[in-house]
Parts: sequence; structure tokens; C-alpha cells
Amino acid sequence: MEYNDGVEIVSVCNLRLVPQSWAFAHDNAAAIDAHWATRSKANPGYFNGEIHLLRDAHTSGGAFTASFIQTDFKSYLYWRESGYPAAQATDAFGSAILRAAEGYVLLGRQSAGNINSGLAYLPGGFIDQRDVGPSGAIDIAASIDRELAEETHLLPHELSAVPGFCIIRCGPLLSMAREVRSPLKAQHLRALILDRIAAGPDPELADIVIIASLHDLERANVPPYTALALAHVLSAPDP
Repeated sequence: MEYNDGVEIVSVCNLRLVPQSWAFAHDNAAAIDAHWATRSKANPGYFNGEIHLLRDAHTSGGAFTASFIQTDFKSYLYWRESGYPAAQATDAFGSAILRAAEGYVLLGRQSAGNINSGLAYLPGGFIDQRDVGPSGAIDIAASIDRELAEETHLLPHELSAVPGFCIIRCGPLLSMAREVRSPLKAQHLRALILDRIAAGPDPELADIVIIASLHDLERANVPPYTALALAHVLSAPDP
């Protein structure tokens, strides 16, 4: 499969869950179960919950429109760790571009035992059933707010959201990112997040990494989609 990496700014995301099964999961069921038996034993914190993968998408008139299908985590994990073979799906998720008063971006470094352990990335995560309304509409802004609050313990009323979304395409991944800004300077904001993380059980993040310029990416250990997003954000005029 060919991928066109890049970043696109849109005004809205129109996302919907469609009632289709994932043929890849059905066709590889035995291999998925065997893989899961090994991986879940090595990582007891893994939970085989429901997640959603992008089926198809297009952009028109400033709107990103996409349909999603539902699968389980073990099928997704097998697909991912098999190198994302062609499966009529894209690994799509919401992300928060968290910016401090100076315009610096704050990333979360994931704790050991999680799927992105050791990487510094844009806070965010899978779309799950809590983000899907009765009609099948997916509220990606609410998903991003929820994931950001779960990971950093920052609440929506403490931040201001920038209108629109940043669609980041990077290989088999697609991030629908929303920029949120804090009135606090970066060091103060980092200290606040770390204090809140330390006060809670089972933190998902081990550290908060401040990215003041693209030079900071060289030592930050970020996934490619995060590097692509930051190259776009930090090359734009300061907010």
C-alpha cells in the first residue's frame, strides 16, 4: 500500500461508525489468538477492549469525512506488530497538540508496559465506544479532551482549544489533532502535570517533554507522526 505523508488543516471532522466487520480479523483469527496469548502474558496490563479503525476518508470544502469500523485490541495489535499489512484499514486516532504560553509544545513520554512505552508523543489515543453517539457519529474533540485529561489530568476548562483540526498522515497512521493552549509557561505547566500524575494511580505517562524548537526533536525519541506534526506546528508563526 502506498501512503502520502503530510499535514492538512481542516475546519471540521465528520466521522461515523459503520456496521461492518473487519475481514482481516476474521481471516487471521487463529494467528491473532496465538499472538495475543504471548503478548498479553508478557504485558499483563494489555486489555482487549473495543477500538475503531478508519475505513475510508476524504477531504472536501475544509471538512475531513471518514467512516470507521469496530474491532478489538488484540486484532489491532497483531496487525500493527505484523508491520501493518494491507487490510483495508488505517490506524487512526485523536491527538492533542498541547502548547504552553510561549508556544512550546508539551509531549508525554509513555510509561513502561504501554504500547508506546518510552516514546514522547502527542497525548491522545484510540477512539472507543465512549466517543460514539447513538447515531454512530464520532465526537473526536471529546475523544481528544478525554484522552488528554486521562493522561495529563488537565481539564478542558483549564485550556483553550484552537478551532479546526490538523490531519497528520504518516505511513499507515492518521492522527486527527486539535491544538489546545494553556496560559501557563512550559516549565510551570510541566510541573503541574507531573504533580497531578504523581498523585494518581497507575500513571500512563512517565514524563513530560518540552519541545521549544525542532532541534529538541533530535533527542526526544518521538514517533514519526509526532515529528511530522511538530515540523508543521513549530514552523508556523507563534500563537
